[in-house]
Amino acid sequence: MLFIISLFILSSCVKENEDCRTFITFVYDKHMQSGDLFVEKVSEVTLYVFDEGGKYLKTITANKNSLIDGSTVELGLPKYKTYTFLAWCGANSTYRVSDLKVGETRYEEVELQLSGSRDKIQGFSAKLDELYHGILENVLLESDEKKHVLFLTKNTNKIRFVLQQYNAETRADGFHLGDYTFELLSANGTLDHLNERAGADIINYTPYDSAGIHSGGWVEINTNRLFANEDFRFVVTRRKDSKKVFDISLRDYVLLTNMEGNDWSAQEYLDRQDRYLIVFFYSSLENGWSASQIVINDWVVYKSNEEL
Repeated sequence: MLFIISLFILSSCVKENEDCRTFITFVYDKHMQSGDLFVEKVSEVTLYVFDEGGKYLKTITANKNSLIDGSTVELGLPKYKTYTFLAWCGANSTYRVSDLKVGETRYEEVELQLSGSRDKIQGFSAKLDELYHGILENVLLESDEKKHVLFLTKNTNKIRFVLQQYNAETRADGFHLGDYTFELLSANGTLDHLNERAGADIINYTPYDSAGIHSGGWVEINTNRLFANEDFRFVVTRRKDSKKVFDISLRDYVLLTNMEGNDWSAQEYLDRQDRYLIVFFYSSLENGWSASQIVINDWVVYKSNEEL
């Protein structure tokens, strides 16, 4: 009887090491296109593994060349045990993940921060590495080489703001991009294990690219994950006297573009949409700017002569 039991154990998790193989396949299908774009969009993965007690076990990293079929990582973990898997793919130079101690750090304690941010206003002008998050909690690794699926959410967004003076009278004033500073303010510098906002850090995102055009100009700013229940603002300040000439909440205007025949929640729409072209047609007044029209991704979301 002892021989039979031993033979069963060997055949279930030792035989030529075949039955011990366990895998996770990454999928990125939460976007504005169709299908799984993981292979096309994600170049590397970092997977944090926690044991059945929720404590840190090890980190698995892989790039395109080492992923199986471009999207699957072999875990090298025994079957019939329960694990939690936390992924932050692309968390390189512009991010920092909590220090993890084997057998001590719980996955609920892990946070990701933009480099240098925590509970204070920070200026951030670097171009962010594209960041993706995913989590599988309390997964029992099963037999027959089953590939467990980890779905990813993209956190990073690119926003191009185009500023265009509205009429001939204001065009005569002249517009020089260098006369102003441009900021996107959002409290999203620190994220927890569930990809939710953690801490009270407000990030002051500033342009990493810009150019002047006739009677206007554009600036490109990127940001970490945007939240439907948190405000994010675009602020333009005149350098010579530090006067804010434009200060507008973007959240409600951006969410007005979620009208393309889908039933997504506001948060799902923000997670799917990662590029915005926001055009402001404005008139320059003595005490600030007055928006005449706002266009976001070809949707006219505001048209008025009232000052914002």
